[in-house]
Amino acid sequence: MNNNQNCLISIITINYNNSKGLESTIHSVINQTYKNIEFIIIDGGSKDGSLGIIKKYQDNLSYWVSEADNGVFNAMNKGIKLATGDWVIFMNSGDIFSCDISSIFHDGFIDDDNLAIIYGDNIFRDKVNKALSLEPISFGHIMACHQSMFFKNEPRFTIIYSEKFKYYSEYELVARLYIQNYDFLYVPLTISTYEDGGISSTLTWGARIPKYFWIFKYFGIKGVFKSICNKIGIIKLDKYRFVQ
Repeated sequence: MNNNQNCLISIITINYNNSKGLESTIHSVINQTYKNIEFIIIDGGSKDGSLGIIKKYQDNLSYWVSEADNGVFNAMNKGIKLATGDWVIFMNSGDIFSCDISSIFHDGFIDDDNLAIIYGDNIFRDKVNKALSLEPISFGHIMACHQSMFFKNEPRFTIIYSEKFKYYSEYELVARLYIQNYDFLYVPLTISTYEDGGISSTLTWGARIPKYFWIFKYFGIKGVFKSICNKIGIIKLDKYRFVQ
């Protein structure tokens, strides 16, 4: 056991032309009672009022930048390269914390050396969505929404998002850590409320090709087959959800 109140938590917010959502996210972060936080904002060169919002709260920020990027995963990688915390979480503009993270990083919290991800539940459209167990990763589902995951920031875990494709790099990262047999810890807390489904959640079959690429790379044709079975309703995700 170790004193996790000493853990530095890097919170990274990606924003582009969402000034209203950005301010909500900033309030969510700066109102945390857990104070050992590094707060980083990566703005993609917004043309709305986002820059004014960032400057309004810049005394609460560890670092911010506003410049063009090559997509959301490129922006996220910028944030990761700047992060110096023990743990990293992405809370993008419009998304907010639904709990105080001191509930997770408290004295006596067991932090094993093999632990790569801590994850929990989320709220979307006023509904609590329970996280999944790990098995669905093998057929294309991450076990929780991205905003409800803390990643251990150590070089051996290589917390970098692939920029090979426009979509599903968050899945690729989780799948990569999973097949390397790192530990994932579920905590029964609602960690985040997120604004929308994210760029990888409402796509056509054609746009899902990157996901099938990653599934095949890490889990073979069996994983792809099970993913299609899940997509057409033969395999149900609900049986993998943690109960209320």
